[in-house]
Amino acid sequence: MRFAPLRYLFPGWYAVPMGLAGLALAWHRAVPLMGDMASAMALLAGGLAAASFAVLLVATALRGWFHADAWREDRQGWVACGMRLWKRRPLAQVFGGVRRPVFQDDPARAIARAEAEGRRLMVWAGKVTPELAAVGAVA
Repeated sequence: MRFAPLRYLFPGWYAVPMGLAGLALAWHRAVPLMGDMASAMALLAGGLAAASFAVLLVATALRGWFHADAWREDRQGWVACGMRLWKRRPLAQVFGGVRRPVFQDDPARAIARAEAEGRRLMVWAGKVTPELAAVGAVA
């Protein structure tokens, strides 16, 4: 069984348990001022932080187990062609785990750079040209 959503697990998700842990610490420091209610909130936030961290840890382990091919594909990097400016940052976050993707608008230059640097080539589906399809660009 393969867990497709885990293939590109975004590391930014670890900010959630870190934020909850910070919140738990803040409530814990408020115990002298607010009493037992602050202590209960600290315990609740700390428990949520621990639970969300455990879930992410398991998801990361499953990603490594079931999707080692995702790491193998991404480690050589990507040249992305036909990507609008607003799409670049999210694509860099998803596909830039090992090497940050390079964005190139000109198909001929994208092909040349991918071959020169040993990177894979991706193209936005609506921007596929015959020359990009001929070299096996991933759409």
